Amino acid sequence: MPYADPAKRSDLCDSDGCAERTRWSILEPMRDGIYKVDFKAGRPEGNGIAMVRNGVFRGVDQTHVYVGQFDKRGGKLSGRIAVTMYTTPRAPAVFYMSDYTLKLNGEESETGFVLSGHSEADARSRHECKGKCIAEL
Repeated sequence: MPYADPAKRSDLCDSDGCAERTRWSILEPMRDGIYKVDFKAGRPEGNGIAMVRNGVFRGVDQTHVYVGQFDKRGGKLSGRIAVTMYTTPRAPAVFYMSDYTLKLNGEESETGFVLSGHSEADARSRHECKGKCIAEL
């Protein structure tokens, strides 16, 4: 949660309390809006829609639901998205994960965002998410 007590955020802790407060003060949520989103993960593009409010990301495409949270620090986005498959794959796969968590980083622009990263279960996996804002909240 981007506005929780910074003393309880272990990822922001260091030995200098002043530096901790300075880093905390520049943490802000991702821009609110409704986005047209392209999710890619070594499969054909997953065209979907996502809503972001107060840094909470909720999206859906033809096969998956995406729920996560993103923070922005110095113009850079970082966060995690839990991915849940809600349909059965059309073709049998030797290996696929129906539920997993992505760790993503990227940038926000005037019109949207670009995120890339990997599954926490498989650091070799590559995932990309591009979003274009289509409406403000």
